[in-house]
Amino acid sequence: MPNFDLFERLIRKAMTEMRGGQLVATDRMARISKSERPTLFRELDHAALSDWVSRARRFLRLAYGDDVDFVSSPDNRWGADLQVLQTKQMIELKSGGPVTDANAGLSSVAWALEDSSNALRSIMSDSMRHRRQLYLDGDIRGVLQSKRETMELLLAHFRRYVTIGMPAPRRLQHYVRCVAMGITTKKEIKKLEGHNDLLDNAPQILHADLDRGWRHEEHAVDQKESIVVDRLDLSDPSSESDVPRLTLILRGSLSGRMAKLYPHYKNSYKLKNGVKIPAKWWVQTACFHVWIGTD
Repeated sequence: MPNFDLFERLIRKAMTEMRGGQLVATDRMARISKSERPTLFRELDHAALSDWVSRARRFLRLAYGDDVDFVSSPDNRWGADLQVLQTKQMIELKSGGPVTDANAGLSSVAWALEDSSNALRSIMSDSMRHRRQLYLDGDIRGVLQSKRETMELLLAHFRRYVTIGMPAPRRLQHYVRCVAMGITTKKEIKKLEGHNDLLDNAPQILHADLDRGWRHEEHAVDQKESIVVDRLDLSDPSSESDVPRLTLILRGSLSGRMAKLYPHYKNSYKLKNGVKIPAKWWVQTACFHVWIGTD
């Protein structure tokens, strides 16, 4: 799966910088290969990207005021992408695809599963370091076998905490409700555990729209409905060179709103001599992706 982090950082830069910074951000966005962009932006050339940036900035001004300033979150430290400086309103920007999503660290997922052991980190991180060495030894077959074994261990681990057809663990339900509202940092999610109204703490969610720049779209999970385990298995790989990946599907018992959680290794690994091991071999930054949708 491509890493869209750089493209999304440049979107934030284009939304917050003065004209010179906007131009730099747009130029850099245009130089990113199509395969490394969010799907919505893959076919846009430099001129089309520039036009979209103008529309997106115009949308923000119309929505929040001509005289306000927007600042971006350093390394997503706020749990949202932008803040209106004058009002402190948080804004989460979505660059396309599912309704909303989160990039969850291993400790966040272990907390949500109510798992006090260190097993999750051991399964994902120890195998990651092992695959680095296998790759350097030229043992690609061994790397693929390690990926398969990691997913099988993860499946067995998750089966200890969730059961198909039954409500998800209490904290995992809370985690899904928070993510569906754009609240994605572990610190904030833990702080809100037990609160009856999450909306007061949620950022406004804007989705990229080629015609309008952005559009408001929020799909919260009802706080009163149960979130049930719909599926837990190893899904078919997205390409012939990959292996089946753990997939957990949760679904609101009334709304049908879906949450999909699966493991990911989102970065390449660079050695001191400059050699880079591609991210597709699962060698750096173990995490989970969480996608919220209707299907």
